[in-house]
Amino acid sequence: MGFMLTGKRLGIGLMTERWSDRISERFRLKLDPDCTAWLDSGWWRNPCGGEFQHALHPDELLSAAPDSIWAGFMLPDTLPVISNRYGDWLCWRVGADDTLQEVVHWYHGGGDWLPFGKNISEAILLDCTRASTPSASYASGLVSNKSTADTEDANLWQWACERQQLHDLGTTPSIQLRDPSRVGGPHPELTRRLADNPAVLFDHILAAINWALKEKADPGLARKFQVAWEPDMIQWMFDGGLIPNERRTELLEALNVDANVGEAQDWNRAAEVAKYLGACRNDLGWVFDVLGWSYERAGQIEQAIECYRQGILTSVFSDQSITVRTHWYDERFRKFSAARLFALKDHLPDAVRSDAYLNLLWNAPLKSGRVDIRKYWFDKAQQELANQNPHAAYEAFYRAGWDVGSHELSSYVDILDGLIRASELAGWHARAAVAQIHLACLKNRLGI
Repeated sequence: MGFMLTGKRLGIGLMTERWSDRISERFRLKLDPDCTAWLDSGWWRNPCGGEFQHALHPDELLSAAPDSIWAGFMLPDTLPVISNRYGDWLCWRVGADDTLQEVVHWYHGGGDWLPFGKNISEAILLDCTRASTPSASYASGLVSNKSTADTEDANLWQWACERQQLHDLGTTPSIQLRDPSRVGGPHPELTRRLADNPAVLFDHILAAINWALKEKADPGLARKFQVAWEPDMIQWMFDGGLIPNERRTELLEALNVDANVGEAQDWNRAAEVAKYLGACRNDLGWVFDVLGWSYERAGQIEQAIECYRQGILTSVFSDQSITVRTHWYDERFRKFSAARLFALKDHLPDAVRSDAYLNLLWNAPLKSGRVDIRKYWFDKAQQELANQNPHAAYEAFYRAGWDVGSHELSSYVDILDGLIRASELAGWHARAAVAQIHLACLKNRLGI
C-alpha cells in the first residue's frame, strides 16, 4: 500500500516511488516519520474521523497549481492536508529548517488560523475528541452522530492512536471526550499528550471566561434592553464586569441567572493559561488580548501595556476575535490590542506612544488603511533585503500580506515573490518552494 507505480518523469523514467519521496522532492522538505507514514500508509484514501474527513490526494500537491491552495488567503508557508468540506482545512506549516513544524486549522470564513498539533496524527487525535469548531455550523451533527460501534468509520482515530502510541483508548473516540473543557476525559495519557496543544489551551480559556450571557445573548435581547448589539452587548458577553450596575439585576433576571456576575467568569484562570502559552510563542493574538485584558481589569496597567505591545505585532488572522468576543473595539484601530493601547494612551511610555507602527494602526484611514499598512511592511521588507538581512525581510513580507490582509488579491503577487527571494537568501528552501506554489496558484487564479 505504501508504494505506487508512477509514470515517466523528467530524467527518471518508469520507477516505483513513494508519495513521501515525491512530496519531499517537490517542496524540498525533510519529512518527519509522522508525515511519511501519512503519505505512504494510504489512510488518506477514505478517511473518517472527526470534523475533518476529506483528505487531499497527495497527487494534487504535485500539480502545477493545486486547486485546494487558496493563495493570498491561506498562510504562505502552509500546505492543505484534510478538509471538512465546509471550506476549512488542516494544513501543514513549514518551518525555517525545511521541516513541517506544526499543523494549523485554517478557517475559510475570514482566513483565521489556529495551531492544531505538532504533527498530523496529533491534529487528527484532537479533531476526533474536540467539540465541533465554531466555524462549522453543521459539524456538531457530523461529529456527534458517529457510531461508537462502527470501527470502520473511525479509521483516522485508529491511525492517530497508533502513531501517537496510545493504547487502550478503544477503536472509536468516546462521545464523552467531546466536551472541549475536558479534552482527554477519563484517559490520563490522552490528556497529558494534548496538554500543551494550543487549541486545547484555547478551549480552556474559552471555558474560563464563558458565562450565561455569552451562550444566550442575541440581537433580540439587545433590543429588549435598548442597547446596541455592538459594541455594548458584545462587551458584556466578553466580560460581565462591564455591565453597568443599573442594568445588571434586570439582565440577570432575564437570563434566569442567580450567580454573581463577577463569579461567573474566571479571568485569573484565563490569564494563567494565556501567560503559559505566551511564554512559548509570540504569534497568537488571542493570547495577548486575553492576558492584556486580564491585567487591565485588575488595574495592572504596566503589565497590560506590555501584553498589548506584543499583541499589535500579531496578525488579525490569529486573534479569534469573534469566538473570544473581543470584536467590540472601534474597528478603525484594526486590532483589539491597538484599541486598548489607545484607551490607555495617557499611561503609555514615550517609546510606546511614539512607535511608528502603533501610530499607523491608530491613524490610518479606515477604508484605505490596509493599503497603508501593507505598504509599511512591504517597504520595510525591501529595505531589509537591501541591508542583506533576509530573515527580517521574510518576516516583513509576511506581515505585508497577513498582518491585516489586503483587499487587492493582485498585491500578493509581489508579496509572494518577495517571500521567495527572502527565503532563498536565508537558506529556507522548503519555505521558498511552498511560497512558489502559492504564487503559481495565485497567477493561475488571476490569469497571469
